[in-house]
Amino acid sequence: MILIICGSPRGDRSISLKTAQAIAEYAGEPYELVTPGSTHIEPCRGCMSCFATGHCAYEDEDDLRAVIDKMLRARAVILACPVYAGGVTGQLKILIDRLSTQCHTMPLLGCIGITVTTADSNHVQYVDDYLAEVLGFWGALTAARVRITKTSSSLTAEEAGTILKNALLADSCVPVSEQLRSSFAAASKRYRALYRMKDVIPNLVGEATVWFDEYGNGRSENIEEIIKSRKSERR
Repeated sequence: MILIICGSPRGDRSISLKTAQAIAEYAGEPYELVTPGSTHIEPCRGCMSCFATGHCAYEDEDDLRAVIDKMLRARAVILACPVYAGGVTGQLKILIDRLSTQCHTMPLLGCIGITVTTADSNHVQYVDDYLAEVLGFWGALTAARVRITKTSSSLTAEEAGTILKNALLADSCVPVSEQLRSSFAAASKRYRALYRMKDVIPNLVGEATVWFDEYGNGRSENIEEIIKSRKSERR
């Protein structure tokens, strides 16, 4: 399954959404949607419970838990957004903020990522860089980045869909970036140290238990081994 997370509030009129859907269709995979129209996400309350427990204290009061479950099932994630006031939409930023634990614990290791950024003209590169960074936070291997303005497009939906299709078919056609490798190594070292202390300081090791017990990212310190293992679980 391909998960499309689109920050546009324009529904079926959204160029970002239409492009993401076209990419998924060219890839030949079924997809599910997370959009402002289909998903209710409340803003972060800053309670810090996610750091203590590894889970948002309010994840069952809106659709956050359902979004996380879809992320864990997805073989690929297309993160799409138009440029609003030089950045992502407020709706998408609210979701990213609520996914604080996921931004630290790499739930998408073994998952392929695609970005789609649309704009009239300005700030498309800036927003695309941010979307790619978020996919990296989540642990995805970014295979293609689509930037669309009124006058240009970095890739067509068909080209991006073909890249995604090939990435899903192959075992290792998307290389691990140095940034992702470095982030994984740092997180692995940090969470191993915390996990050893889970019985001593249980209120401080929530993310470490997610890393080890829920996502299985502690099975190896080799990122390629984890990606291979997590990818097989998504099939």
